[in-house]
Amino acid sequence: DYEGNPLRFASYQLKTDREVVIRAIERDICILRSSWFPDELKADRAIMLHAIGLSGSCLQFASSDLKNDPEVVVRAVRKDPFYLRFAGEAVKEDFDVVLAAMHANKDALRYASSSLRARKQELEDALKAKVVLTIQISAQDGAESLLTVLATSMGGNELASCQLSPEQSLADLKDALAVDLGTPAFTLQLVAIPGQLLDESRNEQLLSEVCSEMSAS
Repeated sequence: DYEGNPLRFASYQLKTDREVVIRAIERDICILRSSWFPDELKADRAIMLHAIGLSGSCLQFASSDLKNDPEVVVRAVRKDPFYLRFAGEAVKEDFDVVLAAMHANKDALRYASSSLRARKQELEDALKAKVVLTIQISAQDGAESLLTVLATSMGGNELASCQLSPEQSLADLKDALAVDLGTPAFTLQLVAIPGQLLDESRNEQLLSEVCSEMSAS
């Protein structure tokens, strides 16, 4: 019974403590729909990103500002593209966000703004586009050190670079490179030196594992 969750009866200080709330959500995500869950927490970006990472449907309980935050909405539509219906009107006008939802299911377009629905062919053409990047990952001394990733075109031109934790995933790497390149993450096709295809089935793989594979090749 989420209405009777122990957090309801906690002090205001505990009830609004980010770490306490995140642990409570992990135990019972339904508390987000309860009548007593503080509105200010529904506007807390870190809390809602964590909740949406557990269940994309949590987007419906986010504040209006977060429903208009492209990163927050993209995290939800990766769980289920039809959660685009919970997004704010500004995000439903965002070409890249709608494209991300359509990448999983083209029918998600029904929840986009009327102006984007009118650009259906343009969106479908964009879905077919791929940016092929060759990546090289280098590690510094120490297991906890950041990994440096260099992305180049197939012709060898440097296009983007970033630093990530070994505990982050290939999906995180695509997100970071996409920001640097100004393109949707799902359009990126990564190829690891020496020629190993890193397809979408490996998105959750840790970068530490990828780096080890590349070193062994």
